[in-house]
Amino acid sequence: MAFTGAQFYSVLVGVVPLYVAILLGYGSLRWWKLVQEPKQCVGIAQLNTYFLIPVYVFHVLAFNNPYTLSLRILAADFLSKAVPLC
Repeated sequence: MAFTGAQFYSVLVGVVPLYVAILLGYGSLRWWKLVQEPKQCVGIAQLNTYFLIPVYVFHVLAFNNPYTLSLRILAADFLSKAVPLC
């Protein structure tokens, strides 16, 4: 099964912002030295844990119907949210 150009473009539109954010985060740590103390890294991790992940969970639950998704997708979604919280 081959991808069409439109499908490839829609995947890129969804993935490129994620990788740009990852590269900016890596650059801010390694090259620009914006985050220099371990306390700052802990603060960023806590921001992800207590604010960003719950907002993401709300967004997924508010705009998707979980009853129409397959069990495999629901299991992957649950694991992707549960593992960072452990």
